[in-house]
Amino acid sequence: MKSVYFTIIVITVLVFSSNLFGQDDKKNTEPIKAEKTKWTIVVTDNLAPQRAENGDNKKADSTKTAKTEVKTVVEKPSSSVNLEKSFSPKKSDAGEVKNGAQNSDKIQSLKQTDDKKKKVEKTPQNETDSAAKKLSDWEKTWSLLAKFSTSFDTNLEHDPVGVKAFGFVPSITAGYQMRSSNQRLRFIYSFAAPRYTIDTDLNRFGNYFAASYRYSIGKWSFETDGEVSLKGTSEDRETNDQYILTETIGYRFDKKTRLNVYGAYRIRRFPTEDADRNAVNPMLGFKFARQLSKKIDWDFGYRFDENRAVNPRQNYTRSTYKTNLSVQLTKGDLIETELSFRPRRYKDRLVEVGNSEVLRRDKKWSFDILWKHNFTQRFGFEAGYLFEKQTSNDPDKLYRNHQLVFSFFYHWGNGDVIEP
Repeated sequence: MKSVYFTIIVITVLVFSSNLFGQDDKKNTEPIKAEKTKWTIVVTDNLAPQRAENGDNKKADSTKTAKTEVKTVVEKPSSSVNLEKSFSPKKSDAGEVKNGAQNSDKIQSLKQTDDKKKKVEKTPQNETDSAAKKLSDWEKTWSLLAKFSTSFDTNLEHDPVGVKAFGFVPSITAGYQMRSSNQRLRFIYSFAAPRYTIDTDLNRFGNYFAASYRYSIGKWSFETDGEVSLKGTSEDRETNDQYILTETIGYRFDKKTRLNVYGAYRIRRFPTEDADRNAVNPMLGFKFARQLSKKIDWDFGYRFDENRAVNPRQNYTRSTYKTNLSVQLTKGDLIETELSFRPRRYKDRLVEVGNSEVLRRDKKWSFDILWKHNFTQRFGFEAGYLFEKQTSNDPDKLYRNHQLVFSFFYHWGNGDVIEP
């Protein structure tokens, strides 16, 4: 029986001792975690059990005060740092505050270092954002114009005795443009398939490509254009392939007046049966434009070009005088008129005039007027009239033609129609 009582007493003492020392150890060695950070502060006090047994409440209170002060210091920093520190009961409050101040200085230094790193890391990103912003300053527009035209000519092929013909011309023109305050980049593609009621080589599929870049600085502008026309119809109603490179220098006197001077080089290629007509055409000209009012624009231009062909009989020089007047009648109605005069002189082509032979001389006049009406911003029609007349000392080259044109059009896009 005594052994049973002794066993119970021993177990009770062990349990009581375990609870007593376990609570003190847990109370004094539990890590203090700083809020809103990942720091871990471990406080170790080897004399805590002894003070608990001796009832040294004064020192225990001092230890609590030290813990509270340390916690106050480490709550301030935002950096994630792991700290581990041992506090001795022999250290004074002044020493503990000093250590806390040193830790605060170190933390502040680390914070400044982190801020500098962030600034360094943000620099490439800022440069990228700046480049993206510059790219976004470009205004990007596109358009797709579908047009169906009908025409009637009294002399379709410009012969001395005219042959009347009706024509149907479906076409599609696509354009894309990028524009900033002083630059413009433009691309254009057009496809047309004219068909006439007579058998003529003008019944064909034509393709047109163009690209241009313009740069402006102050009142000056510089523009480079490249054009390719495959099976297109030139101003002489000739079916050939053309490759043109043009350089234009412009000067704007004020908001209403400007002058463009340009030089161009054209290569003309004909079908195999007319290969002797293959030629190059250097050109030089100018265009003066003036806005007469908010609704009236006027321009005048001159161009000189020389045809240098494989066959000397096709060599000539030509001058072109042209003026244009544009009137905006209403918001949806525009009238455009054009008058041109083209004298041409051949260098090695003789014709008989009376009893003598002289060099061939041609003079061509043309006048056209076009009315454009918009039902909506995208849909409308065009109606026009064209008159052409050529005089020559060669009787076989005299002709006159009247042409009537009517077209419907519709365009898609996020801006104005982009055309050649």
